[in-house]
Amino acid sequence: MHDFSGAFLLYRLSGKCHHGCYCLFLSKYISMLINRIVIYAQDVMIFTGRSKSYAYNVLNRVRKSVGKGKHGLITFQEFADFHGIHVNELTDVLFRKH
Repeated sequence: MHDFSGAFLLYRLSGKCHHGCYCLFLSKYISMLINRIVIYAQDVMIFTGRSKSYAYNVLNRVRKSVGKGKHGLITFQEFADFHGIHVNELTDVLFRKH
């Protein structure tokens, strides 16, 4: 068996490995989270430590500045460029790659 601290919420999901645990499913899930390119309000909240309404306002300002519509998705790169920070700083904080 493998130790996945904090992953207990996923115990009901299918995807058991040959050990009878969920390590393959979790590794695919974690890889999916790390490899995504779209930033969401929750990410902005974590990165800035500010409220949800602030996060939505920031995303709307970025969306407007890059010329995307109301439902356009914002990438980490677009967010970082708008704020003048390196995209690695952003993803390091969000995905805890210190």
